[in-house]
Amino acid sequence: MSTGESINGTPVTEDQITAWATALHAAAEREHKTRSELIRAALAHYAA
Repeated sequence: MSTGESINGTPVTEDQITAWATALHAAAEREHKTRSELIRAALAHYAA
């Protein structure tokens, strides 16, 4: 398990990480992009 990682003070669990990774993988397949492309796009959108 990841130690010390939290979001808004709430510890992140392995189950959450697995769920996020599964959702990211499904979105990448659906959009015919790589996971990295989706992450870069999300970060660019957040920074804009």
